[in-house]
Amino acid sequence: QNLVPLTSQGHKVLVPPHDDGFPLAEFYNKQTDRPDLLIYTDHLGKHAWPEGLEELDIPKVYYAVDTPINFWWQKNFASLFDICYVDQKPYVNPLAARGMDARWLPVAVNTKAYQSQQEEADKIYDFGFVGVVDEKVRAKRSRLVKQLSGRFSLKTMGDHQDGWAGPDA
Repeated sequence: QNLVPLTSQGHKVLVPPHDDGFPLAEFYNKQTDRPDLLIYTDHLGKHAWPEGLEELDIPKVYYAVDTPINFWWQKNFASLFDICYVDQKPYVNPLAARGMDARWLPVAVNTKAYQSQQEEADKIYDFGFVGVVDEKVRAKRSRLVKQLSGRFSLKTMGDHQDGWAGPDA
């Protein structure tokens, strides 16, 4: 997890274990310097469902990622939070219609994590894509990436076999 945006602004960040059924309220209550806010984000890999969200007396924020793929379960999970940010704007209104405080927060990249301030990145590729490109898993996406790679210099990363695309990729 890249927590630089929060820590660079002077915020203390606590990251509890990410195990299924982890007693989040118990973790929170054991802190001597208790958090002011809970931010839960979607991530790659196995999801852990935190227990005790309803017991926390702090604002709870959820960031739902890949909403076109995951909205079928995210719409229910989001109801456990005070605010839900979604990465795809068309999903704000369906959540709001369910009585939730839903807002759009597009996915972004902190470019400083990928290059120093002094160096300019040489343009190697016309486009980059991070995510699964597998005909069996994402057929439409795979066809689009194949079409783009026929016309442009394209780098893809993030498939399970390639691992995560971090700053060193």
